Amino acid sequence: MNVRHHLSQYFLEALMSTKRGRAHLLNQVAEGEEQGEQRVFDEAIALVEDPELKKLIRRHREDEIRHGQMFRARIEANGVPVGPVPENLDMLRRLDRALGGFFDKGLSSEADVMRAYVILQVIEERACEQFTMYIDALERVGEHETADVFRQVAKDEARHLKYCRAIALRYAEDEADYERELVLVRELEARSFKDVQRSNIEYILANDLAPSRGARLFFRVMKVVTGLVDEVPYTSFAQPAMA
Repeated sequence: MNVRHHLSQYFLEALMSTKRGRAHLLNQVAEGEEQGEQRVFDEAIALVEDPELKKLIRRHREDEIRHGQMFRARIEANGVPVGPVPENLDMLRRLDRALGGFFDKGLSSEADVMRAYVILQVIEERACEQFTMYIDALERVGEHETADVFRQVAKDEARHLKYCRAIALRYAEDEADYERELVLVRELEARSFKDVQRSNIEYILANDLAPSRGARLFFRVMKVVTGLVDEVPYTSFAQPAMA
């Protein structure tokens, strides 16, 4: 386990130890499940001809809607009201900007379907990795029901990786085309994730979501470190290709 992982675990445990901190994180996760992916599913269904692939897309779409509902239920059980996620903490929106506004343009070709599903694959990769850390942190602070929700969703996300790869490969020119796109999107996603991490720390400090003086000091140190360190936080899925 590397230093970054230890720091992330401490960060998450401190954030999730209070209702306000849990509400903040759950709101981000719920919105991530609910937002622009729905449009991708609808447009992809219209373009894809293979009945089996259409079935995968519909099931994926239904899963994401259900996940959003599950996380919203945990927000309600947590008892702290939430508003919209600030734009600078919106991971998909930031990634979309890095991709030149891909989602705003809509899908109109097989190449668009391939890229959309590579993007979804990379988003799901991050979710699989982050959810493992969320579960550990939630168990440590005694939030077992919320941890169980993340476990259920994580199983679906692991299955979604297979959907995304199958559909992206089907609409790529060849496997090399798919792999090139995957490397590019993983790079942009990791850099976007780093930017969101720093903005998230700033938000936590500005809104007094840190539970103690020690935690506030830690978050301030993390803010400085994320600004100074050049390392890009690739997921474990991306690291072999980036080596």
